[in-house]
Amino acid sequence: MRYDQLLPLIDETKPKTIVEIGTHVGARAVMMCLQALKHNDQVRYIGYDLFDEANPDTDRIEMNGKGRAPMVTASKRLEEIAGKYPQFSYMLIKGNTRDTLHGNDVKEDFVFIDGGHSVETIRGDYEAVKGSGVVVFDDYYTGVNTEKFGCNSIVADIPHRVLPAKDSFKGGTGVQMVVRE
Repeated sequence: MRYDQLLPLIDETKPKTIVEIGTHVGARAVMMCLQALKHNDQVRYIGYDLFDEANPDTDRIEMNGKGRAPMVTASKRLEEIAGKYPQFSYMLIKGNTRDTLHGNDVKEDFVFIDGGHSVETIRGDYEAVKGSGVVVFDDYYTGVNTEKFGCNSIVADIPHRVLPAKDSFKGGTGVQMVVRE
């Protein structure tokens, strides 16, 4: 599974701050934070997501297929980590990143972009976090037109490497992750 590739990146970079755009239920958040806590006693996580906000127009524009996750689900998972690691902290930011993130200048150690799937949203997410240390993009597609969706056109203009693990869906379309170099 492509998400497993996040763990060696966390081991390599040993981030104290992690931003995830597209937290959903918090599965990746827990995975990344626990891995980072192996290297640092104090880790801070910031997660962006639409969470409970249902909006069919946004789902169509962003090609969202997972549905909304309640914010409380991710919060409970992160609270469990905070109970075991007193110096761990987290913040969840609810809303569309076009409103909550774009136009900001976020500089954190490690950023994972896996929120909206439209080129416009991914580009705005990247512009807000490009001053960060490590930036990982999900949604690098093969076998499908990437004019409107995915990070392909964004990373084409920056030094990057495509990580090898590829997940397949929808009739042979492949999806991989990319690390900005």
